Amino acid sequence: MCDVTLDLKGLSSAEEFFKELDVPFEQSRLNVARLHILKEFNIRMTKAELAGEKMNRPLARRLLAEAYEVFTGIDPRQAKLFKVFSGGGCGSGGVQGSGRGFVALDQVAVKR
Repeated sequence: MCDVTLDLKGLSSAEEFFKELDVPFEQSRLNVARLHILKEFNIRMTKAELAGEKMNRPLARRLLAEAYEVFTGIDPRQAKLFKVFSGGGCGSGGVQGSGRGFVALDQVAVKR
């Protein structure tokens, strides 16, 4: 079987991933959670590869479908996949209970 990661490498939109792997999706859910779904998919692929699983099309299809299902009936922010949604105290980059993300100035790096 060919290496599916090469097939996925050139894809840019969430819709392209779902079509390439032949995973059904609702456009309305994808519109709301696309970045979260793709991030969860990436996490699951990484875990599978670290566990020694050979990434192939059926495995990638299953992992994408699982990542998609995680966001059924929940607000994507609840998954806290991105630091801006982590909601920890000031030391963790979030303002607890504020409902908004916060990055302290000492966490900002300037590259020249």
